[in-house]
Amino acid sequence: MNLKSAKYYIYTVLAIVAIGCNSGRSAEVIAFEEELGEENIEMIDQLVHEFDNHLLRQYPALENSKAYTQFLKDISDSVIENDSILIAFRSAKLTQEFKSSSLFNEMFIKEPYYYIPKEGEIELSLVTPPTPAGKDEKIVSEPDSIYRVNTIGKYMRALYTIKEKDSVVEKYFQVRDGWGVYANQRFANGVLYNKPNFKDYIHKRIVVLEFSY
Repeated sequence: MNLKSAKYYIYTVLAIVAIGCNSGRSAEVIAFEEELGEENIEMIDQLVHEFDNHLLRQYPALENSKAYTQFLKDISDSVIENDSILIAFRSAKLTQEFKSSSLFNEMFIKEPYYYIPKEGEIELSLVTPPTPAGKDEKIVSEPDSIYRVNTIGKYMRALYTIKEKDSVVEKYFQVRDGWGVYANQRFANGVLYNKPNFKDYIHKRIVVLEFSY
């Protein structure tokens, strides 16, 4: 086998391997993963793994896709006064890894509050003062800061690439882009209204990431 034939053989094998790796995965999933990148996909997979284990503990009699639906129904149920138990699925270790990951930065942008004294009262404002915070204006400590949606980050770009082919993704993208982070109950109601399929790779990840904030 000469050098030219050897190169052709190698390229052919690599092409077959690549096709094999992508078999069974839709074009939308491939596009979604390519936009996010390997590191971010690995973090999402860890979150999905812990979320699935959490659902198994909460709904042991239900298969996975039905457990996702029941979870959202329970969140949307106004009778439930405290949904903290339902949404507390991450270990302390994974929580720290997620908050310090590139994925978190692709999804959210930190918006600090400022103390702005006004006529003897303390007013909280999201508007950055025109001058650096001084004795009368200072940034509130880290726990009191909030995060807004990173509308130009890789997560939103990944959703944008596939939204035209999936009505659930399209509606979610529109709401996230326009409203940002919103209440758990509102999110649950919205997703259920659009009739998701929780055997779908993307639909599952939308729910997991929304409840990872």
